[in-house]
Amino acid sequence: YQKSFWMHTEKGHAKDYYIQVSLPQSYYETDTRKYPVIYLTDADYCFNMAKDLTLVLDWQQREVIVVGIGYGSPERLRKFRGSEYSDILDEFGEPGWSQFLNFIQNRLIPTVESEYRINPHNRTLYGWSWGVQFASAVLENNPLLFHNYIIGGGGRRADYVENLYHKWPELPVNIYFGTGENDGNLHIMMNFYENISDKDFSGLQTKLEIYPGLAHEMITKGVLLDRGMKWVYSRKPIEPRLKLAMKSGGVDASLDEFNKLLKTNQDDFDFAPVHLRNFAESLGNDGNTEAQQAILEYVELEYPLRKVTIHILPESVPDAAALYITGNHTELGDWDPQKVELKPLDAKTWGGTYQIISGTDLEFKITRGSWDTQAANSSGAELLNFKEYIYLDTVITKVVKNWVDLK
Repeated sequence: YQKSFWMHTEKGHAKDYYIQVSLPQSYYETDTRKYPVIYLTDADYCFNMAKDLTLVLDWQQREVIVVGIGYGSPERLRKFRGSEYSDILDEFGEPGWSQFLNFIQNRLIPTVESEYRINPHNRTLYGWSWGVQFASAVLENNPLLFHNYIIGGGGRRADYVENLYHKWPELPVNIYFGTGENDGNLHIMMNFYENISDKDFSGLQTKLEIYPGLAHEMITKGVLLDRGMKWVYSRKPIEPRLKLAMKSGGVDASLDEFNKLLKTNQDDFDFAPVHLRNFAESLGNDGNTEAQQAILEYVELEYPLRKVTIHILPESVPDAAALYITGNHTELGDWDPQKVELKPLDAKTWGGTYQIISGTDLEFKITRGSWDTQAANSSGAELLNFKEYIYLDTVITKVVKNWVDLK
């Protein structure tokens, strides 16, 4: 589903904007689900690209609503984008970015988000080249209007970053930086990223990618959208948000933040209870043992340890071979293929019993001591991770038909 319409505003350089909206395929299958949204500047050239990426590619998390902010023609785009995204004054003596931001904040977002089921806690802003100037102006003046920023092909100077840090030392947002290795603006963007990384923004998470062989060109914009959306819509560690809440309001504030985000941003963060334990450990390392104990008591109450017994039934095992389990938990070796050995229980069964926190999304593989000897399907192809959600004491039984080195 796609819809387009014009919106008018009295101030600014362009005054008239061509708005395009693309809805996910599942949008009309439910009347309650809310979706993340990405707002695109320069939509005259990138809206269709973003729409196709969200509809065609294999997204790990969820579908996205795309809102494009354009000018209706290449001529109007070339005429207005530079002045709209920068400090160039309009006829009322206001910087272009200020009036453009005012239009987005006070006209576009209320219009779109009253019409469509959008999650207001998960907005993303995309900016390329000149669009970086506008995105950085939003970051400096109203950063929490968006929760994610995808920017590339440009940057800002060190004095901008100093001012940003002075105004927003916490900055609880995600910023993805990307451009081609042959982009003439590469050094500008790299300096921008490095200057931001050097500051201790307590709530900020960033990622930088440089695309081999690409320059300041159309294909780079597509790669930026692809890689950027995949990153911002992947689950992020929850600990930085908990630390930020702890700093402002103590243990109660951090636990309130955890439970609030669990309701409003369930797809955006990794809420596995092990992260609460990691958070508690970091508090202890900082000398805050009282807060550490309070968090651990909460985890033990809400997410008690469960006894998880795993039985593996291999169809064949080479003579004198040992079997190992490895997975995304300390009890399973944290993906070390030769750390946690399984015991032979009878002629056909190997297994072990482990203490796993309730609420854990457990993933694991079986090996004979290395990744080169891991379990395979009947054709000898590597298996996907075995997955189980742990809620109560449980017994998990899995069959291994082959090994990757014994095809």
